[in-house]
Amino acid sequence: MLYSAGPCSICGEMSEVLFAKNATSNVIFFLCPACGIAWEKPPQLFVVDNIDPVEKFAPKGILFPTKNDIVSAGLETLIRKELTDTGWLSLAKEWMAQN
Repeated sequence: MLYSAGPCSICGEMSEVLFAKNATSNVIFFLCPACGIAWEKPPQLFVVDNIDPVEKFAPKGILFPTKNDIVSAGLETLIRKELTDTGWLSLAKEWMAQN
């Protein structure tokens, strides 16, 4: 299961901003697997106030947090959608393999 914090500020409704976490520190951040941009906090739709690469938040790789991880971090109110077999995981894995 993947968790979305809403649409990407750059891709709009065509993409979801996913909860992600640093593979070594387990710090949660937000990632658009379609454009490869990452944020410390979920972005607002069509507001581009920063453009950071995923490597800024997870230089040694990313994992996708469980709902328990998100709740433990106090971020559960930011969950907008639960995504099951929608292709986002495949897209995210493909993107991670390229970088």
